[in-house]
Amino acid sequence: MWDRAIAERQELSTTLGDRYREVRYEDLRAEPAKRLQELLVWLGLESDEEWIESAVAACKAGKIIEGDDLVRAPWDMKSEPASFYRDAPVDEWRHELTAREILVIEYMTSKFMNSLGYKILSREPIKKPIEVVFRNAVGRAFAMLAKQIKRRAPWLVSIAEQAVRE
Repeated sequence: MWDRAIAERQELSTTLGDRYREVRYEDLRAEPAKRLQELLVWLGLESDEEWIESAVAACKAGKIIEGDDLVRAPWDMKSEPASFYRDAPVDEWRHELTAREILVIEYMTSKFMNSLGYKILSREPIKKPIEVVFRNAVGRAFAMLAKQIKRRAPWLVSIAEQAVRE
């Protein structure tokens, strides 16, 4: 998903030219007021320092979780893992994920990670992790199974589609 989003971002940047603005998460977390001010200037909107500071304060993870009057998530926050939304360091994932999980992520995203300046933690070259091999094999098997079901048992497909609609 991330690779697809980055590829679309590159396409949008080319298509929209100066009408495209990118704000890196790491920069926003490091200097939220400054980045918000830059964005408002780029949009041609007026703001004052007090408004920017209040906007930044309202968007702290704790405020979103509490669901105060200014900021409220558009879904039930009680369904989220207990510590998912928090004011953690940007690189906290390095301590939360296992070396194996990092290897899989880096294998799948290294093409764009390098071009965007993200440091690869795994040893180079990254070999295809068994998890990726397995996921791809299972995906191909399910695709072949779905093709055979559509060809040999179209009635089963219509039953499944009806169940989804209901």
